Amino acid sequence: MRSAPLPLVLLLGLLAAAPAWADNRRPSLQEQEAQALARLSLPDLRNYFEGRRQIERKSSDQSIAQLRSLEECLERTRQRSDAGVCLEQARRQRERQRSQWAREMVILRQRYQLPTPGQNTISQEPPSRFRLPQPWKQALPAELRGRP
Repeated sequence: MRSAPLPLVLLLGLLAAAPAWADNRRPSLQEQEAQALARLSLPDLRNYFEGRRQIERKSSDQSIAQLRSLEECLERTRQRSDAGVCLEQARRQRERQRSQWAREMVILRQRYQLPTPGQNTISQEPPSRFRLPQPWKQALPAELRGRP
């Protein structure tokens, strides 16, 4: 029975390669961020969070100013059609503020080489699902390995 060892060798190869396959998964953005923050020096870490606090304070101040502006606009008008104009202006201001906040955060994160949501932060391409990872290939018998 010459065919019995081949499935056993394949099974052993699969078991041996399982840990390597688990390492090929893409880390989440949170894992990437934790790794990047851990690499920062203490002064850089402090500066990064001070920059974040400044951005958040600025955003908070802008939100309060926008609320005041909306309130004043609504006090000036007593008609529903005019109130709609006030609400539309407030909505556009909030969108602009969110866009500005996002741009400032991207710039800050790039300054400290932190991953940025929405961007591909993985430098390596994922392994092809049609190619076997190296440990699997080495575990296969020579006649099944094919050409490198």
